[in-house]
Amino acid sequence: MGLAIYLVGPETDHECQCSCGHVHTIKEKSTVFRGSVTHNLTGMARSADIYSVLWHCDFKKARELIEPLTVGLDLLTSDPKRFRQYDPPNGWGSYESLVTFVRKLVAACSEYPDCEIICEP
Repeated sequence: MGLAIYLVGPETDHECQCSCGHVHTIKEKSTVFRGSVTHNLTGMARSADIYSVLWHCDFKKARELIEPLTVGLDLLTSDPKRFRQYDPPNGWGSYESLVTFVRKLVAACSEYPDCEIICEP
């Protein structure tokens, strides 16, 4: 089990041709980021003050995640030893996997700040 986060762009029109031979216009949203992280890292995320940002998913736009996640990422990377103590004993998840997930999410939010955030906790 884990947390999945998606960044979804605005709805756009696309033409498609179906089996009936007609060309139709459909509306679609494109997913520009897909990421997931194990629930085993919630203790580490809490200690880095990013648990509620990620797991409660109270934000609507990607731009809203940039600052709190950047602050949390700075905290995580400033003292790896402190956060490695939260590595799950079962091996599912690690300090490195949380740092990588947050880095990728911050980069995607920075690149696509107007995207909608969809969370599946």
